[in-house]
Amino acid sequence: MHRKSDAIAIVEAAYNLEGDNRAWLTRVLEQAAPRLDRGFGTNASVFHPRSGIDESTIVTLGMSDEVHAVLLEGSRTLPDLARRMYAPNAVIATATQNLGMTEAEALSFPPFAKRLHPIGVRDLLGVFAVSPDGAFCTLSAPIPDVRRPSKKEVARWGMITAHIAAAARLRRAIGALPDLSDGADAILSASGVVAYAEPSLQGVGARESLRRAAHSIDRARSKARANEEEALGLWQGLVAGRWSLLEQFDTDGRRFLVARRNDPQVGDPRALTLRERQVLAYVGMGHSIKLIAYTLGLSMGSVSGTRTRAMRKLGLRTQADLAKLFAAQPQ
Repeated sequence: MHRKSDAIAIVEAAYNLEGDNRAWLTRVLEQAAPRLDRGFGTNASVFHPRSGIDESTIVTLGMSDEVHAVLLEGSRTLPDLARRMYAPNAVIATATQNLGMTEAEALSFPPFAKRLHPIGVRDLLGVFAVSPDGAFCTLSAPIPDVRRPSKKEVARWGMITAHIAAAARLRRAIGALPDLSDGADAILSASGVVAYAEPSLQGVGARESLRRAAHSIDRARSKARANEEEALGLWQGLVAGRWSLLEQFDTDGRRFLVARRNDPQVGDPRALTLRERQVLAYVGMGHSIKLIAYTLGLSMGSVSGTRTRAMRKLGLRTQADLAKLFAAQPQ
């Protein structure tokens, strides 16, 4: 039986960048598993559009050898199906949901009936932490029915995956640095006082944004178990659309926060600004204005205005048009 977890513990595990991808994924999965495990264990992996699933990063937790072998065999023998099942159309969804099936159709889906039903599995539940470059981390669990995630689960996981995706971007950019302050944009005390800042952060507005974010993170941690939704709301994905704040300790054990530039880089369709490209990329991925604002650490009004302005520049009207545009950009 897994212990109960809280969402902030998953976020904290994501921002612990120590070790290789397997070590990082293991920490995240250990915190997420209590929310996902339906009796068959859980697994996690990293996907990149150029190379597909990196099998060297696959981590399992509480999963029998039989279940793991069946899942791995299916992904190897039916690679096109596996790719479509794990095409992230939502932050959390079942495999058959991603394939466009109704729950009734899912119950008799032939590939699952042949391989999964004999071991008691009816569907696969996946959580997708996606960046606009197409790379993502997947947390998944075999499930004994075809029940789809509720709106509340989708909203909650949307906020959690914003942090997992941000942490994964940092890992790709800087690796597992032993000292996160090396090359940092700013360093803050545990109380939020900016002790050091690069010239680009010398302005009052930028420093104040970091200070407020540091306070919000501390408040989020204090509320993690009492009010999880409020705690997640306080700890946004980025600070002012630019920085991630990471916890580090000095040699005396004193805690401080490191700010590192981590805004998602997005291909340039027709000379939009970076912020416009970021917002449209997330819209094209199906994210709501509310989730985009949370992910980028911006106001909903700012995101909405940016989306309208960018779509007008490109002469686009629908989300489907956006998806096609960004799918055509080289990764």
